[in-house]
Amino acid sequence: MSVLVVAAAAGALAGQGAPTGPVELTAASLSFAAHGRRAVAEGAVVVRREDATLHCDRAVADYDAEGKDLTHLETAGHVTLARGATRARADTGTYDARDDAYVLVGHAEVDRGGDVLAGDRITLHGARDDLEVERAAGVLRHAAGGPLRFTTEMLDVHDREHRALFRRGVVLRRGDVVVRAPRMDARYAANGEIEHLHLSGGVEVEQGTRRATAREADYVAAEGRLWLSGAPELHDGGDVVRGARIGYGLGSGDVSVEKAVARVRPQGAGAKP
Repeated sequence: MSVLVVAAAAGALAGQGAPTGPVELTAASLSFAAHGRRAVAEGAVVVRREDATLHCDRAVADYDAEGKDLTHLETAGHVTLARGATRARADTGTYDARDDAYVLVGHAEVDRGGDVLAGDRITLHGARDDLEVERAAGVLRHAAGGPLRFTTEMLDVHDREHRALFRRGVVLRRGDVVVRAPRMDARYAANGEIEHLHLSGGVEVEQGTRRATAREADYVAAEGRLWLSGAPELHDGGDVVRGARIGYGLGSGDVSVEKAVARVRPQGAGAKP
């Protein structure tokens, strides 16, 4: 087993606010090229730095002109990264010191204390401790009333602000209830529990024969209820209900309407004589 220890400004491999320090790289074999500015590690590769540990089958590390600071790292084959409560997995990973970011590609997945995110491409930012996920899918496990499954084209997670931005094509599912919107802003507590979701850009809710629409909606976790506002309408068969706000229970399916105006189809309407 070969061991290489270098000083490196690899923030994404250490965590938020961590000082720069040495990176230890171990592998079954190590080779060097380009006047010592590149190291190639093969077999049972382990990269350690402070509280971060990365495992893979192969790694190529590039250093600056002095051969001191790590500038770029390519990893491949059963890539796993552990840092604090975060566990990440992928087929390949790339670290770039200029961006202080580690990019995971190929069956990429991140487990953040029980909340699992999967995506085509996951970027972990070191100093900010943020995440970006392309074509993301996962479960908001701490949502009241049961887990909320989601998909979105782009997800940004900002841990310092306890905020997550779902930026395109948001779909939420709980049981047979499906909620769609172009955008969603999620706020969560320090322990990761979802407190509030704000959906905007035109919201649609579907459940069986029901369909509700509005310009925006707010999910209040303590209530387990989605409040539709901005010309909200609820259609169920030929019945239509409008109001100032429409509350939709995602678990129960019950509906409450503020300042309701209803158009109810007479019983038996549409039936053949």
